[in-house]
Amino acid sequence: MNFSAAKALQARVILLAGEEGALRARAFQDLLTEMGSDMETQEREGFVGGESEPRDWAGAAGTAPFLADKRIVVVRHLLRAGPSQSLTPAERDKAFKLMFARAESAFASLPETALLILIADDELGDDRKQRDLAKPRKGWEECVAKAGGHVESFKIEPKQARELLRAESERVGLHMQEQVLSELIEMCGANLSRSMEELEKLALYCPEGSTVSTKDLRDVVVPSREWGVFKLVDAAIGGQAGEALRQLRILLASANKTEDAALRNIFPNVQRMLRLVWQARVCLDAGVRPNSEAIQDALPKKNYLPKEQEFVQGKAMRLARRLSFAELASCFEVVADADARLKGLKPSASSMETLERMTLELVQIAS
Repeated sequence: MNFSAAKALQARVILLAGEEGALRARAFQDLLTEMGSDMETQEREGFVGGESEPRDWAGAAGTAPFLADKRIVVVRHLLRAGPSQSLTPAERDKAFKLMFARAESAFASLPETALLILIADDELGDDRKQRDLAKPRKGWEECVAKAGGHVESFKIEPKQARELLRAESERVGLHMQEQVLSELIEMCGANLSRSMEELEKLALYCPEGSTVSTKDLRDVVVPSREWGVFKLVDAAIGGQAGEALRQLRILLASANKTEDAALRNIFPNVQRMLRLVWQARVCLDAGVRPNSEAIQDALPKKNYLPKEQEFVQGKAMRLARRLSFAELASCFEVVADADARLKGLKPSASSMETLERMTLELVQIAS
């Protein structure tokens, strides 16, 4: 992590954002450490996004400190701030633009005695919720940058994640071979923060000084939904009906309603995986890798394979070798048919029967 707390503290507004919660938390701690004993003599106040507005944060930070050099305001859960969910998408977009414009103006006019720290904490929610949060996250980054603030967006490349995770495993007294390390990263969706959290659980499960095995990962690590869908599609296309059904049940194990889990998680991720495999099939037929400039203009920009993590590209290429374009088209039809059954547009015995039928039909196509 190349975050410099000293450099960040030269600004009056600091935004800690990005996908890696562990690195955001470490950066915030670095800020506190850099300020050191001065923190005890400064005036401090905290807010939570969604329970207050940018004008409240700026107003508090801009208040002249009493017997102190700085007035420090920390805003947690920044991404909760914004217009009501009851508005239409167009109304929400308009409201967000207005909020960012007002925030930019307020932040830019803060006095030298102000220090406003904004933290875009992770928020709970399904894949749709996470996609919806991407736009306001980018909006806040642009807003703070335009106001002359310091923006730090934490995102780790796969190679960096591997190195940091290996160092962390050694710190907690565990040994991890390359294959096991790779699988842990894949199971956590290439997210370093999640990988480090699961590593802490492994440290409690495995004896100190031991070598972590694949079985240990399967026993302890809670995989990401994306990884579970990868395993489901992989097993189905590989003709492993039993394993595909097992992965389906794992994906549904924590869901209150089967149809909700299917519509919000399974269908979108299966469709995404099939789109990636389709693009991989194009690459195979052209005899090029996904990152080749010769093929990129021919690929759709939605679920764009060249921008996916390396391990995702590898899985898509491997699955594409098993399917023709005609078989892939049949897979899309099967998923669309299951979606229609769950929504009541076609007859269905139950939600679970619909999903199991979809899984077995995918197995049949690939067999």
